Amino acid sequence: MPSESDVVIIGAGAAGLSAAKELSRLGLTYTVLEGSHRIGGRAYSEVIAPGVWFDLGCAWLVGGAINSFVDIADELGIKLDKDNSDLFEIENHRFRRNGKPLNEGQRAACLSFYDNSYKAISAAAKLRSGRGP
Repeated sequence: MPSESDVVIIGAGAAGLSAAKELSRLGLTYTVLEGSHRIGGRAYSEVIAPGVWFDLGCAWLVGGAINSFVDIADELGIKLDKDNSDLFEIENHRFRRNGKPLNEGQRAACLSFYDNSYKAISAAAKLRSGRGP
């Protein structure tokens, strides 16, 4: 690792790697520091059983028309399912497991889990901030 750099970048996720690319284009020196055992930030999946992948981070790309990762996926031959609906409305989310859509019961259980998780996170944040339960 160089003893001096023009810029130190904390994190080798999408933003850190993009910053490194731009700094390189500008002719500046940089050092990227990453706390994990790999680069890529939240974009990470693992095989948890033969043929079964589990997304440990981001699962979709937002802003396809302006998101540079869409072009990168195209260049790598990665097929993206493109959706022009309002993805910020929960009823428009398309939950999938092992590439197949969830049935209505699984979808309802998933939405209930998310709802309960958000409530628990909110309650914990209020307790931590001293604003009560």
